[in-house]
Amino acid sequence: MKINKKDKEMKRVLLYSFVAAATLVVASCNEDYKDWANPLTNSPEDVNGTLSTKIAASSADIKRESYADDASVKLIDYVSTENATEVAGVRFNSLKVNGAFDVPFVQTDNSVSVNINQLDSVVRLAYNSLAYVKRNLEITTEVGVDLANGESIVTQCNAVTVGYTPADVIPACHKEAQSGYYYIGGYNGWNLASPTPMSPNGDGTYSVTITVGDGEWFSFAPQSAVDTQDWNILYRAEKNGSTAMSGFIGLEPASGNSWQVETGGKYCFTLDPVNYTYSISEVHENLFMTGSNYNWGGTWLPMTPCYGSDSDYWTVIYLHEGEQFKFAPQADWGGDFGGEAAVNDAAGANITVDGTNLVAGKAGWYLLHVVNGSERKLNVYKPEVYLIGSVAPVNDWSISADNIFTIPSDENGEFVSPAFSSDGEVRMCVKFEGFDWWMTEFVAFDGKIEYRGRGGDQARVNVSAGKKAYINFAKGTCEFK
Repeated sequence: MKINKKDKEMKRVLLYSFVAAATLVVASCNEDYKDWANPLTNSPEDVNGTLSTKIAASSADIKRESYADDASVKLIDYVSTENATEVAGVRFNSLKVNGAFDVPFVQTDNSVSVNINQLDSVVRLAYNSLAYVKRNLEITTEVGVDLANGESIVTQCNAVTVGYTPADVIPACHKEAQSGYYYIGGYNGWNLASPTPMSPNGDGTYSVTITVGDGEWFSFAPQSAVDTQDWNILYRAEKNGSTAMSGFIGLEPASGNSWQVETGGKYCFTLDPVNYTYSISEVHENLFMTGSNYNWGGTWLPMTPCYGSDSDYWTVIYLHEGEQFKFAPQADWGGDFGGEAAVNDAAGANITVDGTNLVAGKAGWYLLHVVNGSERKLNVYKPEVYLIGSVAPVNDWSISADNIFTIPSDENGEFVSPAFSSDGEVRMCVKFEGFDWWMTEFVAFDGKIEYRGRGGDQARVNVSAGKKAYINFAKGTCEFK
């Protein structure tokens, strides 16, 4: 069939009309979807200037014992929104305790209520405590405000303080003053006549470090249990056979429940009888470092333990830009960590995380202090090395800026001390928070650095006035010349 020019033109017009109509439909659908996914909003500055919402505490002082288990308590009230011309309604979007712990809530009109048991649980987590102590909770919230002109905005709110006293749940038998606490379990044959003493840490907690076998069962005993041989007043697990490495102590001392360590090894057991918590951390004798510059396990660099600690280690090392690294408790894979550690970059190394690896952003020499205990942490400091003692320019046996070594700019360079002020015994160290200088000291014998670590006093090396120490940490060498 032959199609004339007029028919072609008509088809062209109809086609364009269909495309235009379809475009309008699609555009309309897109707008509808946009409205559904992103409710109509405007910035506060566009509508009413800067808006802020004021809230107030409904109850200034809440006592758990005053409420039944299923009771709800009104916590905060909406007061006003500054600079808003007319408010049609408010919506509470979130509720937090101490800025980090979410609390389930119900909004009624312009007030928020919470279940008393849920609030109690959140307070326990926020303070990691079951202690019968009044807490001043900081309550924060995010409030959405609906304006009369149809706009909806999220506003900033003030924080309010609410006093909260939890229920007194500590068993009566654990309230009397104790002169000591003990570890009791398979390690000592469950012999309450000769349990293993725990040492006070000075903060109300008690700890003991021991080596146990696989499947070790244990509990804790107060002094009164040892004195009376009373098994019914031990500190017990919430659930028999619990392998949790930390948590709250069970509230039924006579339950017979005990904790269990599944895999044998060296552990630090800590009891907090004030807050009614416990923790268990594995103790590692060593710590090693590897990474992209060491063929990912092809080489493991030993780190130096800090004197008096089972979990703190240090090293002075050159990090390259983009270098990835991590740590392990042995010169092999297993128990390794990197990105899991909390990082305190006090030296501007621009440390970032790539998966489970740590990444150096700025090349240079750094002092790394690594904590591998119940918590893992990496502190990155400037690599400050000091002379100490009689041969130092400032001879007062303390850290002084006058006694600091120079820091090389390249990875093969040497750290150079000030000139020795006199003949005598040389002492050298690094220094960081939590440890005296002698806990991180070292000397050199026959040109090789020897670190004190967890050992006792080292042999002394005599030097002559006017000479200097030249340290190459990359090679582990030190010369006095």
